[in-house]
Amino acid sequence: MNYKNQILICVLSICLGIIITLCVTRLFSKFGAEGTGGFEASKLEFNHVGLVTDEVKQGESFVAATKVWVTNPHEHPYKIEWLRYEPDSSVTGPVRTQPHIAFRVESLEEASKGLKVLLEPFDVGFATVGFWQTSDEVVVELMEYKQGRDWQPK
Repeated sequence: MNYKNQILICVLSICLGIIITLCVTRLFSKFGAEGTGGFEASKLEFNHVGLVTDEVKQGESFVAATKVWVTNPHEHPYKIEWLRYEPDSSVTGPVRTQPHIAFRVESLEEASKGLKVLLEPFDVGFATVGFWQTSDEVVVELMEYKQGRDWQPK
């Protein structure tokens, strides 16, 4: 790896750290300040950060429900999920254009109270997931895993 690539990786890592910190801070301040119908932010289990790309990534899996190729964030050292949408994907707006932060929750219904729906919950095989937006426009993916299942897109 040459010097320029090392600098680029360092800068990208710093930027990613800032994005994660801002998203988590904004999300937790939203839950703490406004509440979500009694849902506790402490019940959110960080899962990954999703970043949109146009590049094919190694190990992609296709999610037919949204026509998007995704990588497994648990195979990335910084828990990054890369999303590459097919041109005819029905996903539009912030979910398709902005990074998101994902949390594993026990109940989508409880965890999503007070949030704006961006993409209604749908089945991805190992979990039911949906996308919401906080009042300060942070895109959040909430994931309710099926009993005995772990990350495994179909």
